Amino acid sequence: MTVISDQAPPGQDWLVRQIRDLQRQVRELAAARTLEAAAIGSGGITIRDGAVRVLDSGGAPVAQLGRLPDGGYGLAAIAPSGQLVTLSSLAFGPVAASDPAGGTRTSSAFGDLTGAAVGPSVTVTIGSTGRALAFWSAGWGITGTWEALSTGGISVELSGANVIPPSSDYSLGHYLEHPVAPATGNSLVSASFQAGMMHFFKNLTPGPTTFTLKYRNRRNAGNVLFDTREIAVFPF
Repeated sequence: MTVISDQAPPGQDWLVRQIRDLQRQVRELAAARTLEAAAIGSGGITIRDGAVRVLDSGGAPVAQLGRLPDGGYGLAAIAPSGQLVTLSSLAFGPVAASDPAGGTRTSSAFGDLTGAAVGPSVTVTIGSTGRALAFWSAGWGITGTWEALSTGGISVELSGANVIPPSSDYSLGHYLEHPVAPATGNSLVSASFQAGMMHFFKNLTPGPTTFTLKYRNRRNAGNVLFDTREIAVFPF
């Protein structure tokens, strides 16, 4: 007598069909496309000691959130050169430096002051936009005669990822002169004031760049005293 159990599979090909179904599911999982869109509820998502990376169409990283390659944590963009640019260097305001000490300049070429420290200067990271806004100011005093009154100027020198010499095209300057002595004779005169300006730099190379103030005496006459010097640079 043949006993048929109620646990027996339905049909002799049942096991074969199950194996084929499992094979189909494995193939579908292997061929599944990457998740392209998703919504996360109020519970949020937690990443422990890891990172979220954004890749371009060619697979190159362009942004990273979480643990950064330098070992720190935060949000960073990655420039085409591979330079990591953290959010803190791009969006948390300008980097500034100041020096109240005074020094003089007698040369008509841009350079450093005599009797004072170089600069001041700041170092910022230029992002993939290649742009930065620089502000600088100083006070200065002039002494001399009406016939040989000196004039001055202050510009910015870039070094590091960008090497750009100071230029009179964006120089904070003054001009004070009288071609003929006044009726009282060749008298000594003096003047002092405070001023500032800004310049928009563009088409810069991404990467750390130092902005340093440089000074000139446009007439090579007399002495120009610069003091209360300050610079601020905002990359964006």
